[in-house]
Amino acid sequence: MKVFSEKVNKGTKIFAAGCTSAIVFQFFMPIIYRNRTLPLVCWYPVDYKTPFVYEIAYFFQTIALVQFSTLFMVGSAYFLSLCYLLSGQFDILYCSLKNIVATTYIYMGASKSELIELRDKERMPNEEINEYYVTDELPFDLDCLPHVLNPAETSRPRSFREAFNYALRPCVEHHIFILDVLRKLQRLFNFIWLVKTFVVTFFFCISAFNIVKLSEGKTFLKLFSIGHYLFLGLSELFMTCYASEIIYIGSQRCGEALLRSPWHLHLREIRADYLLFLTTTQHAFEFTAGKIYPLRLEKFRAIITTSFSVFTLLRNMDKGE
Repeated sequence: MKVFSEKVNKGTKIFAAGCTSAIVFQFFMPIIYRNRTLPLVCWYPVDYKTPFVYEIAYFFQTIALVQFSTLFMVGSAYFLSLCYLLSGQFDILYCSLKNIVATTYIYMGASKSELIELRDKERMPNEEINEYYVTDELPFDLDCLPHVLNPAETSRPRSFREAFNYALRPCVEHHIFILDVLRKLQRLFNFIWLVKTFVVTFFFCISAFNIVKLSEGKTFLKLFSIGHYLFLGLSELFMTCYASEIIYIGSQRCGEALLRSPWHLHLREIRADYLLFLTTTQHAFEFTAGKIYPLRLEKFRAIITTSFSVFTLLRNMDKGE
């Protein structure tokens, strides 16, 4: 988890540096070309090229660009960080569900030899590669078990069903907590991603069209500036769809994790609880944009395809003129 957090922090810093460099490059464009233009093209009721007015307008446009860059960067980084954090919570829940029978044995007061026998029975010959997304499962030293247990939890003997319900309850509460946080995150970014997907689709086709038009006679710096913004837009949309895809896949694996435990050893006692939990976790969670379409990698490909179609239409209309 620590290694993955470092990678996420490194990726966030690279994304922040890319957003900042795009704004800084836009600042120096008028200085590089040595003309009295502004970073943003807009209309003013006065002649902004006059002395003092140009400096004031340039200053306020600089502040506006910094605010826009910060909003673009912080909103995406916040969403991505929460998605990766929640995917780590899904990994923890996955590990708890996969080892729930062993936890049940511990609450029953099983001996070390019984735990070793259970571990040998549930060990898979071909373990799944990349079974966890952001965490790693480490083997537990059974000799340290008496030192980490709460004596009040294992002091009195329990039946297997009672101990299983005692072990399953925290997993159910953890699953409810994760879904509750995801729903709140969905309500927060629901309308934002709807607007962003439309804006980004329009921005892609217009930027590609401008790059083709500018390549016919303009300088390399303007092409680089537009390409930089185009790359940042693509990166943000891809990271958003990728993080949503991770959550979608993680929400589907809770039932799979429970089935990876040696449930067949005590099927008669826990059949009803297993079926109830499996039925509850069948519905996967996915982020949507305005509750219209899901944010997944298929949507990213669809946006690229739509942008290319609009770009082709604009090119044909420009050639027709």
